[in-house]
Amino acid sequence: MSSIAVAEFEFEAHEDGELKIVPGDRIVVTAKDEASGWWTGYLENDPQQIQGLFPWNYVKEVDSQNEVQETETQENKGKKSKKQTKKEQKEKQKEEKEKQKEEKKKQKEKQKEKQLSRPDSMSSIPTVEEEIGDIQESFNLSNPGFVWEGLDNSQNLQISVTGVVEKGRFSKKPYYTIESSGTKCQFKWNEFEWLYNQYLRLYPNINIPPLMEYKIHPLHTGFETKEKMRMFSIQQFLQRIGSHPILRQAFFLQIFLKSTDEKRWAKDKKELEKKFRHFWRTVKCDHIPDMNLNQTLDQFRSHVYSFNQKIKNLNGVVTEITANRYLEMNSSLLKLSAAWREFGNTDFDWRKDVPSKAKETDEDLTSVFTAVGDAWEQIGKSFLTQSNFEVDHISIPLQEYDRIISNFTGPFKLRDRAQLDYHESQNSLIHLEKSRLDSEKERQKLDAARERTKKCKFATDTMINIGVAETEYFRVTRYHDFKKMMLEYVDSQISFYQDIVQSFQKIKPLIEKINITKGFDK
Repeated sequence: MSSIAVAEFEFEAHEDGELKIVPGDRIVVTAKDEASGWWTGYLENDPQQIQGLFPWNYVKEVDSQNEVQETETQENKGKKSKKQTKKEQKEKQKEEKEKQKEEKKKQKEKQKEKQLSRPDSMSSIPTVEEEIGDIQESFNLSNPGFVWEGLDNSQNLQISVTGVVEKGRFSKKPYYTIESSGTKCQFKWNEFEWLYNQYLRLYPNINIPPLMEYKIHPLHTGFETKEKMRMFSIQQFLQRIGSHPILRQAFFLQIFLKSTDEKRWAKDKKELEKKFRHFWRTVKCDHIPDMNLNQTLDQFRSHVYSFNQKIKNLNGVVTEITANRYLEMNSSLLKLSAAWREFGNTDFDWRKDVPSKAKETDEDLTSVFTAVGDAWEQIGKSFLTQSNFEVDHISIPLQEYDRIISNFTGPFKLRDRAQLDYHESQNSLIHLEKSRLDSEKERQKLDAARERTKKCKFATDTMINIGVAETEYFRVTRYHDFKKMMLEYVDSQISFYQDIVQSFQKIKPLIEKINITKGFDK
């Protein structure tokens, strides 16, 4: 069923197959893809009826059938009102009021979704770490037509499915073993389905391969068993996640937390302590044959080595995530510096928003904005020179950044001002285009309005780019808390391992008497 929608915002067709719309256009919607957020349709006034794609949050849907039905019901009510009783009229009025309330609620919910997804939502970007959300959510909301295609200077995490293990005391269920950087963990199929639904909800504009449904018979897909079909589906799912800069961090964090479960570590610690106590008793006891002592020593040595290998795997996970986050931070800083330089080149009058300090010094705003871009580039270069990335390296360049932007109102207020001017100029331009232009003065006004809308749009786009880059930078800086948590956890395991080894060194002289310590320090 086709429906009619009215365009609220301007959308330019960047690629073939997209539909260019202007505020006020009536569009006949033929298909809706709610998963991707793109609708297909054609302009109502177009005789050729050329269809194209456009984002759903740029239009407002209008039901023409409901309008006709409302007019017909009003006419029928006027005829039947004389025959109906008062009770029937009251009951119908109550039903109509309830329907109106439900429709108003639905309209409010749609308006809230559109307000979140419009570019205006980028005007209030938080600066406090607690209030900052995920960059991909804000980036998808500010750019409804954006589809991620790849990221330069990124190291893809290698995630693979190694096998299937059946677990369960009563009913055995398959667990799929996931391995990455030497760290192994096991996931159920239900957990993958939950992850897939979460990623679809949080990142609607990222192309994620769907998981094969369990209802499909494996023979129809070319696989022998259901487990092989699911393993192939999971492998494709993980390859896409591993090549994405944000999804791979979210998924790898879950692998890290799952592989470093406190219960598993507690069991390993208890077993290691138990083995050590048993070995201590066997060394102290007299009249113990050498064979028994050698066996206990081998068991204890192998257990310590396995524990040490787990710690090395944890360190590998931490370094791999650190390297990827480091590259993301550097790229986000370069984007931020480029956005500020682009904003410095805008031909727009910003003197109204400049405070008295900047007016007294008569400082050129373009030089201020380019200086901000230079400051962000210096921060990026300082990160490149540091081999071990720490939080203390941020404080010095940020002081320079705060000093530069303290001369004017700030990027967020400038962004609000740019968007307000753009909407006002756009509305005045639409009003002038609809009116009749008889005199030359009115035509000059129209030309001036067109130039102003172009300048306002360029300034608004550059400020939105700055907002996206700033949210990306602040999101990446939140990684330090995550890195600190990981390092503290690994350090605690290493300290426990060192205590065990030191206590073993204390009893080493006793063992040397019977010559069984060879090979322990390899």
